[in-house]
Amino acid sequence: MAGVELVRDRETREPFPRAARLVETIVRTARERGLLLYSGTGNADGVDGDIVLLGPPFVITDDELVRIADGLAEAIEIALAQVDDRTPA
Repeated sequence: MAGVELVRDRETREPFPRAARLVETIVRTARERGLLLYSGTGNADGVDGDIVLLGPPFVITDDELVRIADGLAEAIEIALAQVDDRTPA
């Protein structure tokens, strides 16, 4: 498994607020594109702090890894645009 921690600010590692439901939006968006992800919440302080987990099979090909990376990046971009539209900084 590999994890990706999602933070509002890389320098301070400030998490997104739980109310933003960022990881749920990412997982839903990725699923709509054929990519299944695991999610975790409350990882910063028990409430805030989102993590996306990837669990690719051991027999995955390089092309499939690229597809996963591209799909995850796209899902994160889409979700961040939605969060920015509705969540105050």
